[in-house]
Amino acid sequence: MAPGGEYVLRINVAHVILGLIALALNATAFGAPYWFGLGIEGSAVFNAGVWMFCSEPADGWRKCEFSGNIIEYDWFKGFQSMMAIGFLMSLPAFFVLLVYVCRSQAQNRKSTIAAFLLNTATAVFNIIGIAIFANSMAMGFGIPGISFQVFSYTWAFYLVCVASGLYVLLAIFLAVGLIVS
Repeated sequence: MAPGGEYVLRINVAHVILGLIALALNATAFGAPYWFGLGIEGSAVFNAGVWMFCSEPADGWRKCEFSGNIIEYDWFKGFQSMMAIGFLMSLPAFFVLLVYVCRSQAQNRKSTIAAFLLNTATAVFNIIGIAIFANSMAMGFGIPGISFQVFSYTWAFYLVCVASGLYVLLAIFLAVGLIVS
């Protein structure tokens, strides 16, 4: 192995592990109906995510519907679009990261640039989606008489925030790698 090769291999394995964790968190948050929750005491519990809106009456079965049928605001469609693009970008971002790790250092510049751009794009689209969602939560979803205090963020919202942070971190690591090489 070339001098410093073991160090480079460890860094590359760390990139893949970080990318895999980010992809898993992003995929889980993308499909989970737990971005926000609303509980009405003695009545029902409501949860929603990017694609599903679920209600669980105090005395009945959980019922889930496509969130586009329930929340028909333009901001929600924009939020769904940003999250879908971010998720779709995360798949090639991970696979290009694998290519980056498997190629020799001499051939790595193009795959490093591609991995950097895809991870950056994933982070940007996710962060825009998070901002749209958080802003609309603060405005009570545009529903008169609803205030921010009624809703609460739930675990899937926090997962996508962590995933976005990991994508930013990966992009920084890849950028540093480009500068150093």
